[in-house]
Amino acid sequence: MDKDKRSTIIAVILLIILIGAVVVITYIVKFSGLANEIGNENVNNVTVDPALEYITITPYDYTDTEGVFTTFDVSTISFNNLDASLTSEFLEKQQEFIDSIDIYHQQVLDLGVTDYGNNSITSLINYTVSDSILSVIYQFKVNIPLLNINTTEAISLNIDLVNQRIMTNDLMLNYLEKDINNVANRVFDDVIMTLNFEDNNYVDIDTETKLDSSNVESFRDIYVTKIADYLQNDGIGYIINDQYNLMYRASDILALLFNVDMVEDIEYMVVGVQ
Repeated sequence: MDKDKRSTIIAVILLIILIGAVVVITYIVKFSGLANEIGNENVNNVTVDPALEYITITPYDYTDTEGVFTTFDVSTISFNNLDASLTSEFLEKQQEFIDSIDIYHQQVLDLGVTDYGNNSITSLINYTVSDSILSVIYQFKVNIPLLNINTTEAISLNIDLVNQRIMTNDLMLNYLEKDINNVANRVFDDVIMTLNFEDNNYVDIDTETKLDSSNVESFRDIYVTKIADYLQNDGIGYIINDQYNLMYRASDILALLFNVDMVEDIEYMVVGVQ
């Protein structure tokens, strides 16, 4: 075989090897890219809520044969993988809500009317795990015009999953390194400083001093202390979007400070712990 023919054969062999290498590399790159796309798709589309390891939401099956409730959308919470002692108080209060449904139902029937109007009972549930704290809030809303009832009740539960303990408002505030007095000052501004003193008779419950826009600020320190105590003991604390909030009724705070008859608020107000 002459030299030129040998060179041609070698060149052809090298070209074949090169083409084969390009094909193999292209296949590897495409396969790897496809695998990454599949992996990314799984990560993006399949999100497991860590709270679902601990709670189950179940629609409450209630047979309203007489059509008393035109709107009925109530669910209940049960807990998994938690010590029963941590959830017992929450579940007892939830059961009180559920038991009240039959009571309301019977009270409407006892009226002996044929037109029940528009009555509703609904629940609103939020839950999350934030920084190893399971937080659940349950709101129970009742609107029955025939009984002059339009109100919302709420309960919450915060559990430190690492230490398996209930996080009270005190513990949460310490954990977050927040001062309850700062929160109470904002509630004072939101509730007290927005009152219409001219058209309403607000009298301090301890001193019987008539409050107005000119002297209410002098009561700030006293009222902030009382509000802080109320929020710590009776505020309904919960986490949403990694923010700890306290729910409260403005009417409860006014009744705590003033010697006046208050009608309970239908809804709660919310203050964020910042």
